[in-house]
Amino acid sequence: MPLFPAYISTWNTKKPGKRIGIAYGDYYLLNTNRVIELRADGDASKFYFANDPDDARDSPDYIECDISVAIITQYADTALLSKFATLDIYPELNTDGTPVETQIEWANIAYVFATAREYEDGICHMVYYRKAWERVEVLVDTNILAVFMSQFMEI
Repeated sequence: MPLFPAYISTWNTKKPGKRIGIAYGDYYLLNTNRVIELRADGDASKFYFANDPDDARDSPDYIECDISVAIITQYADTALLSKFATLDIYPELNTDGTPVETQIEWANIAYVFATAREYEDGICHMVYYRKAWERVEVLVDTNILAVFMSQFMEI
């Protein structure tokens, strides 16, 4: 259930808020365990993305991205270094506070992104679910590449 990097060209959601256009360059890390009905679209792919797969009330989002079905499948079949991510998280989405080292199960992370400003500052947003319908958005005190790499190696 690793996260995979993707350029998202289409992200349609029934939930409030627009996902695409928030992330710097429309790049996200998406969790492979939330991909449903993965289909090829030339060298790219399209699929439904269950933000909260443990809750029947969740209506999956529709995504089109630049990553092939083969690559997404390869990520899905890749073993993680640990069941948990250990990340420094700012309280209350505020960088004025002191980040707190926090363990989050990789399986619970839905996606990670950074706005243009956050990309420059070396921080990123992460959305995860503690339990069904309990969405949590946090600000992580590391860049999006470091979050991605930490799945596979000690940093």
